[in-house]
Amino acid sequence: MRKILYLTVILTSLICVSCATFEIGNLNPKKRRAEYLQSHPQTKFQAKIQKGELALGMNQHEVVASIGSNWKVNRTTGSYGVHEQWVLPHNSSRDRRYAYLYFENYILTGWQSR
Repeated sequence: MRKILYLTVILTSLICVSCATFEIGNLNPKKRRAEYLQSHPQTKFQAKIQKGELALGMNQHEVVASIGSNWKVNRTTGSYGVHEQWVLPHNSSRDRRYAYLYFENYILTGWQSR
């Protein structure tokens, strides 16, 4: 029962803030990073976000702040939680180091280049 309540709270909070975060994701990179860091000074990934890099353990909002949005998302939900694969579109001009991102329960667990 606690797991269900916990997941409900997490999903609700992510839905409430995801629109604002993905709007931020469409800004130019320097402005996007600066706005995110100004509104989230407590993040332990400040240096990575400023450089436009990723780090394992980032949440999805930190990832969007660091490298932007416009991903195709493949999501699997089960009793174990939520797994997502974010895929960079083939026609994207963005950095290919991060072509595939992997999340477990909204936390970055890995990435793959093309």
